[in-house]
Amino acid sequence: MIADQCQRCWKRFTMIVLFAVCCAHISSAQALDSLLKVLYSHAEEDTAKVNLYAVVATQYRNSSTDSMVAVAQRGVLLADKIYYDEGKARCLASLGVAYMFRNDLELADSLCNAGIAILEQRKDSAGMSLLLYYMGNIRFRQTKYKSAISYFEQAIRTAEKKGDNNMVGKSLDNIGTSYIVLGNNTEALRYFLMALKVWEQVDSKSGRGSCLSNIARMYSALGNKEKALNYINQSIALQKGCGDIQSIVHCYMNAVSIFNAMDNDSAAIAVCTEAIRLADSAGQRSELTLMLIDRGMSYFHAGDYDNAFADYMKCLEPPVDRTAPSIIAQAHIGLGEVWMARGNARKSIPHLEKAYALFRENEMDDQTGAAADELGRAYEQVGDYSNALKYTRVGHAINDSLFSVENARQQQQLQFDYELEKKENRIGRLEKEKLIAEATSQRQRETLWGLLGGLAFVLVIAILLYRSRTKEKRSKETIAGQAEKLTELNTFKDKIFSVLSHDLRGPINSISTTVDMLDEAEMSPEEFIELKPEMKRQLGALTFLLDNLLKWSKNYVLGDTATRSERVDLHKMARQNIALLQAPARNKNITVINNIPQGFVVTCDSGDMDIIIRNLLSNAIKFTNVNGTITLSATADGKTARLRITDDGVGMTPEQIEKLFLTTSHTSTYGTKGEAGTGLGLPLCYEFVKANEGDIQVSSEVNVGTTFTVILPN
Repeated sequence: MIADQCQRCWKRFTMIVLFAVCCAHISSAQALDSLLKVLYSHAEEDTAKVNLYAVVATQYRNSSTDSMVAVAQRGVLLADKIYYDEGKARCLASLGVAYMFRNDLELADSLCNAGIAILEQRKDSAGMSLLLYYMGNIRFRQTKYKSAISYFEQAIRTAEKKGDNNMVGKSLDNIGTSYIVLGNNTEALRYFLMALKVWEQVDSKSGRGSCLSNIARMYSALGNKEKALNYINQSIALQKGCGDIQSIVHCYMNAVSIFNAMDNDSAAIAVCTEAIRLADSAGQRSELTLMLIDRGMSYFHAGDYDNAFADYMKCLEPPVDRTAPSIIAQAHIGLGEVWMARGNARKSIPHLEKAYALFRENEMDDQTGAAADELGRAYEQVGDYSNALKYTRVGHAINDSLFSVENARQQQQLQFDYELEKKENRIGRLEKEKLIAEATSQRQRETLWGLLGGLAFVLVIAILLYRSRTKEKRSKETIAGQAEKLTELNTFKDKIFSVLSHDLRGPINSISTTVDMLDEAEMSPEEFIELKPEMKRQLGALTFLLDNLLKWSKNYVLGDTATRSERVDLHKMARQNIALLQAPARNKNITVINNIPQGFVVTCDSGDMDIIIRNLLSNAIKFTNVNGTITLSATADGKTARLRITDDGVGMTPEQIEKLFLTTSHTSTYGTKGEAGTGLGLPLCYEFVKANEGDIQVSSEVNVGTTFTVILPN
């Protein structure tokens, strides 16, 4: 009797070890062969055989979902037969993962929840972290990202109690991926770096490869394409050595996003094609469909509408997966864009309507806004102006809230990346977590430091002006030209200090007084909350003003006119700036229409163009009457690309136009609702357009409106 008990304990211990080894990224083919030999030679129908079924089924995840389902089902049947609940939970987990790979997410969710219920009832935590991890993956594919993060966090807590660092690393990776989809790249990078630390500690090549792929994606999002390519190449090399098809496909997905950001369509198409082949061979329907969407987008961007149409249609071929609404919606919006590009807006509308409905139903706000914008354009082209106005307004309302949040996050991400770059050469890999904490603690002081930095920069300008004046006095040969330059700089200096005294000092004093009152308990938290929107508005205005001031000072005083040419999507950049300036436009009930074609690309310095669009749009809002309209449009021919910003505002006289771009004689004019300005915005636009080898033209008529046209080499 004692011998039988010992044998059963040994078998159970053996199965638990095998189960742990399976989850630790050992060689898939070698492990599967060994496990199948053990399974075939095990004739007794006992708990050990149930555990073997669970392990073998999990090992099939990279090669055959059909085999995974068949083996896991046998395990469930045997577990029911011998009343072995723990083993049944493990087989249900494997079965749930198999259906997740098949994209039957509703059934996968049900199976894994059943497994969790069994383990909770029996208070068995041995397999709980794995089931929680699988549930996180299922919720992620259901686009329930916050729920997914909650499951991954539970998996981490359970895995840490068992010392299962592999599960901790995988869960940290997936939390980072969830934050990417939620638009919080700062948090995503923080979790990926935490995961990388874990993978380095356990020396997992597969884990490091996946994590490096995600870090590459973050660097791409932050504009550092050289580092992004370096990290993604390291990642693919590591994953190929591990032979994990799912991880390789994941790396390829990130590589495609990087190549798309670089506008390298041919490379993106090649990577997509290889990933589609791998996903198809492994029966990974979800990954296959996602890569078809990506390849369709790359074909579309390259102008190959036939192949783009074919890839999008493959995503909707029977059996259509109704549990993946985001994929269906992406396919429909892709088909709508293809029909629009072919000049048939009427055929695009049904597809765009389906995409819009699915995005809205699943609360995917960013995609809902983009679909609404496309529908507005489509209805406008077919002459249905009522629906065009309806969807344009919906798109503006959604993008208003989205891009206000995104702008703040982008500033945080850039600061975070700067701090990381500055310090990473002085610390070891194990100190990254401390660096992240330091960078995070500085976010609350970013706005104040930005203002102080702006003031310090102005002091530097004053010193440079003084030195410039001294040098001019010493030079006799060019005294006339230098005297003229000195007068111009002195005028500029006066304008800067005027701005500081009127536009900066007042809001800073107001904010400082409010904070002091809060610290000294003279103001209740409720009163502070009421003042918070106004403080945020003042800080936004100050940030915009400092941005103009610093850009103009660097260009005007230091003569820094170097540009960095790259491909810029004008539609996307205009949409972001429209969202940023929605508050002043809404205050005057001004309608801002973005008629720039989607995907309209020009070659210029993206930072310069962002400042140009923002200032011209801000100027148009300022001088447009209540209930007015502002329209952004763009055209291109063989030699030039033209961006037009047209308003129906107060207009200008020829004399005003003549002095428009001068800093020495130009003074700011109050807007239609008394809006003040600095007089720096339009001269700054003029300098930046010239630096990009372009030109800016103005046509205006008093009480009719104004059109600014930015002309760039095409």
